[in-house]
Amino acid sequence: MDCAKSLLSRVSGPAFALCLLMAQASCVDGTGTMRASDLKEHPPATPLVMESVPVPEPSHFPIEALRDNRFQGDVAYLALQRAVSADVQRFAQRVLDDDAIMRPELIEGMRNAGMAPSNAIDTRREEAEVKLSNLTGSQFDRAYMEIAVKSHCGTLRLYKDTAAADPDPNARDLAQKLLPIIDRQMRMARETAARVGVFVG
Repeated sequence: MDCAKSLLSRVSGPAFALCLLMAQASCVDGTGTMRASDLKEHPPATPLVMESVPVPEPSHFPIEALRDNRFQGDVAYLALQRAVSADVQRFAQRVLDDDAIMRPELIEGMRNAGMAPSNAIDTRREEAEVKLSNLTGSQFDRAYMEIAVKSHCGTLRLYKDTAAADPDPNARDLAQKLLPIIDRQMRMARETAARVGVFVG
């Protein structure tokens, strides 16, 4: 501080305070170097650590829903050609009409999640074709509606579970958006099945 005093002795007036600060900064130890004791008084700030927020993995819901959609559409197309009941034909047409609405939504959801369509063979289609291939008339109608009700039960459960609790918010939104269509199909499937004498629990 001796050098500070010597400098201040030659300064008066408004520049006094400014000069004092400059003297303390440049003449702390006579060499312009900050002393170690001063560093202890002003330790470096502790760096902030940012906690990472976990990002949920993309849901496989679009792929699973699209697989159900395709299966139900394929079987409905077969029913539209071979069913004899007007109610069964009407239900099959409803499935195909809804498929035209839902499929683009599911494909877009799948692409947004960075996924590609599954190439896995859906064994349900082969099983349904084998079961229906040798049936005609009312027997075909009842067998088709049994397949339709069981399939839609599983699809409805998939949509409800996804809409309620899927960690992926995009999957939840998509399931909630399309759930009313699936719910309507499920009700229509049960009503149509009952009309042709099929009651599935």
